[in-house]
Amino acid sequence: MPPETPAAGGGAQQVSPEVLQSMAAPLVAAVKANPKDVKALTQLGNLYYDHKQFKEAVEYYRRASEMDPQNPDLRTDLGTAKWFLGSADKALAEYAKVLAVRPNYAPTLMNLGIVRMEGLKDYKGAIAAWKKLLETNPSFPRRQSIVDLIVQAEDKLK
Repeated sequence: MPPETPAAGGGAQQVSPEVLQSMAAPLVAAVKANPKDVKALTQLGNLYYDHKQFKEAVEYYRRASEMDPQNPDLRTDLGTAKWFLGSADKALAEYAKVLAVRPNYAPTLMNLGIVRMEGLKDYKGAIAAWKKLLETNPSFPRRQSIVDLIVQAEDKLK
């Protein structure tokens, strides 16, 4: 899996299944009351993602992205959750949907590079994604991390 945690929420501490269920309960109730509540669906996806429950995260991100298909964060997070479930190809398919609409979207380009490098050993593809990220997002806050990843990928090509 990736050396860095791609997109989505912060790194929450792991909790028991019972605590996670109680944290999710109000959001589940909101979705039950309104199955098209994109905000609650997204929050559930983020909650499960943050607690490494990627199968559940995928389900909620998928449902939210059906309601808001042009939201690049949802699609990126959906792809990343699929990546953590072991499917580089499914992650790349989600990233392609984002990049078709927002070709310079930094979080997606960052994760695209990670999945290409770690999942497919496609170092040239990873480098291309990251170089595009740096060229099109010159003030990207994690710029040095991306430069370091480019160096790592270039070393793999030697």
